[in-house]
Parts: sequence; structure tokens; C-alpha cells
Amino acid sequence: MSRIICSLGSMWQSGVRACKLLLLVVIAFFANGAASAQCTNPTVRFVRADGGSNSNSGQCWEDAYATLAKALEALNEENSPVVEIRIAQGTYKPPSGSQSFLISKACVIRGGYEG
Repeated sequence: MSRIICSLGSMWQSGVRACKLLLLVVIAFFANGAASAQCTNPTVRFVRADGGSNSNSGQCWEDAYATLAKALEALNEENSPVVEIRIAQGTYKPPSGSQSFLISKACVIRGGYEG
């Protein structure tokens, strides 16, 4: 009888290890999926003065625009799905020849991110 209990105990321990491994794999899968999903969010644009580029898509921090003007341009486009702009810490100035930024529709602008 003790052999059966030991054998069942070993199987239980193996099962727990397998469950832990499966859980880690599932977490890694969803973590990668969440990062990818964040980088393809059509309703949000990201801006980083240091490290961004206006040739980027602006759809995540890693692919952020360099200027607020570029994000507002994406917002102001006709039928644009953009409803939110997230801005990393920094100084953002209007385009040359202008004293202000043009915001032509309702949106949320959040700032102070580390980017």
C-alpha cells in the first residue's frame, strides 16, 4: 500500500510541476500578445521627443512619433480612429510659424509618461 501512495505522490508532484510549467508558458504567451496588441491600437498615438520619429506609426512607445504636431495630424485626419494621445515627458512646441496646436475634435491627451 505504501508503494501505491508513494507512486501517487510522485505523480502528483509531477503534475504540479507540469501545471507550473504550463502556467508560465500561458503567461509568456499572453504577455507577448498584450505587447503586440498595444502596438497596434488604432485609437491611441504615442509621442516621445527623445527617440521617436515622425516616420513611425505612433501606435506604441517603441514606435512613437517625435512631435505632438504629428500625433495631432493623425487625430485631425478625416475618419481618424484616434481618440487619445499619450505624451512622454519633454518639451513640445508647435510647428514653426505657429503659436499653437490645432485640435479639431474631441480627444484625451495624457502626459508625463516616461515613454
